[in-house]
Amino acid sequence: MAVSIVSVAELYEGVFRSNLPEANESALKDFLSAVTVLGDPQDVAGGMRYGEEKTKLLRKGPVTGALDLLIAVTVLVYGLSLASLDENFKRIEGLTLVFS
Repeated sequence: MAVSIVSVAELYEGVFRSNLPEANESALKDFLSAVTVLGDPQDVAGGMRYGEEKTKLLRKGPVTGALDLLIAVTVLVYGLSLASLDENFKRIEGLTLVFS
């Protein structure tokens, strides 16, 4: 059995939005250890970071589009800066923006 990295991301979103994130994260990790993940759940746009960042945005108001959030998470994971004129990226904590 296998799950895609996108499914892992959605599952982690549920973990961070739940009332018991630690317990649910433990259960998710147990589940993931028993299946093949098509992509690395700890990498770039994968699982945990995507779910965490999306949950932060949901708590603040309207959510950045999924593809924009995947771009932002990639930049955060690699410790890079993002060149963009899109104002939505300003809502993502820790993201360094370079406007040209």
